[in-house]
Amino acid sequence: MRDDHKASDCQIEYTSTFRIKLVRHDGRLLIIRRISAKPFGRTPDKYASPPDGKEPLVILCLGWCLSPIDKFLRHCCEFKDKQRKSFVTVHIRQNCDLGGRADWDTTLSKAKRSLNTVYLKDDTKKQLVSDIEDYLRASTRKYYHDRGIPYRRGYLLHGPPGTGKTSLSLALAGEFNLDVYMLHIPNVRHNNELTTLFTKLPPSCIVLLEDVDARRHASHSDSENESGSEGGIPGAFGRRSACSLSGLLNSLDGVASPEGRIIIMTTNNIEKLDEALIRDGRVDKKQTCQLVDDKSTHIDLENLARDFASLITTKSLSAAKVQGYLLCHKDNPQAAVANLPHFMDNQPATGSKPSCLSHVAQEKENGIFGNLLEWLPRHGQN
Repeated sequence: MRDDHKASDCQIEYTSTFRIKLVRHDGRLLIIRRISAKPFGRTPDKYASPPDGKEPLVILCLGWCLSPIDKFLRHCCEFKDKQRKSFVTVHIRQNCDLGGRADWDTTLSKAKRSLNTVYLKDDTKKQLVSDIEDYLRASTRKYYHDRGIPYRRGYLLHGPPGTGKTSLSLALAGEFNLDVYMLHIPNVRHNNELTTLFTKLPPSCIVLLEDVDARRHASHSDSENESGSEGGIPGAFGRRSACSLSGLLNSLDGVASPEGRIIIMTTNNIEKLDEALIRDGRVDKKQTCQLVDDKSTHIDLENLARDFASLITTKSLSAAKVQGYLLCHKDNPQAAVANLPHFMDNQPATGSKPSCLSHVAQEKENGIFGNLLEWLPRHGQN
């Protein structure tokens, strides 16, 4: 269980121990036991070695059929599906254990973000969504397999910092209910670790490689360094990672690379990327993320004003009350639109007074409600 109500609060997650637990579901008693691996050939102490949530579970039920267990598992899947409708699960590379094994770790569930909140030209956004939608179809997978084409898709988002590359990636994950696996290549220690991480990816997901230009990728012909290891990617604090460009390329589309996932790479400087990394076949589409200009800002504000007006019901509501509501959201025009239905539901319906729509039309001519487009840029844009 995670509590993200307050950003300053710590996140609490409850996980059962390795002992046997009894759970009653749909009138049947289930016996659930969490099993731990045996590191270095020894059984861990159940109190000294807390579970990390990835251990296998053994589910037992007294009876003559598997129906109670099947119902319980379906209930768990339905619960997870409900969470996926509102949140995007983000995974990152966790610190390797004592055995040096690489793995993914679930960090948090981020609230889904609508694609409408990400700045990108409408036609370009539609093309991007349509391309991913077509790729995820079962018929597309069959089309690829029948023709011997590797079933994978790669995208490159490039542009100045703060142009929404990561936000677009998370919004796409929410749009298609996919988990995000985020990886910073310079932090990977060696090629084998990178290969292990890619082989542990699920069949359908988004792999987000952020800021692939942050470190200079070593070329295939890089000579060995002083320690005798292959030239790799410079890591943090001036150290060099043993993960080379060739190792990254093999993980992306080598013989052992898994299929079915979507690769999204982000970069601030596309000129710094090696041509081998972004060639056709590895990167199918390149998308430029630009800074917001005055024209696009005005279009976004017009859309917000149009959405705001369309959400106003026929209940009686004075223009003064509308103005007061807008002033309560002067720093967040998107929230003004999102919270309007709840605000309208709490307004009493009189039926005898003029509708709010007539107030809006009248005050628009008088310049009160019509100044919304002028008011939003001053108070709502950062």
